[in-house]
Amino acid sequence: MNKLQCTLCGGKLVMDDDGQGATCESCGMAFRMEAVQRMLTEITGTVSVNGIAELGNLLIRADEFDKLNDFDKAQEYYQRVLDLDPTNETARKWEASRNTLVIQSYGNNKISVIKTIREITGLGLKEAKDLVESAPVDITNLVSHQPNVVLEIKKMLKEAGAIMG
Repeated sequence: MNKLQCTLCGGKLVMDDDGQGATCESCGMAFRMEAVQRMLTEITGTVSVNGIAELGNLLIRADEFDKLNDFDKAQEYYQRVLDLDPTNETARKWEASRNTLVIQSYGNNKISVIKTIREITGLGLKEAKDLVESAPVDITNLVSHQPNVVLEIKKMLKEAGAIMG
């Protein structure tokens, strides 16, 4: 099992009696609760307080995985949020967005985005160019509606430089 270690000397951290932080047994360095929570998040993937996972940490990790285009991991964390709070608006919006493809902007690489749109949809050059230049635009109806296909297309468009909604 992983243990909390001092970032300075690698010694074992012991929680303070007041529960507001931890101290290294070896060098005596004190750590505030925020730093301890970050360390716990790195070890466990979630932080628990009195048995309740902190939604904020789960949402942060989900968002990080989404930005890295690791949609399976993002889905896992958003699902954990919904398991704890079925009304969480951020997780519900993400779930809904899994099945839609909205190009907010073509970003810094319009040509690459146009090529990707042509590859995905089979549109001609002019049609793809017009579509990309009309952003924000929903292209969901131009592709398969299977969630995994939508996520793969979203990943392709992000890699091409598109800013997706």
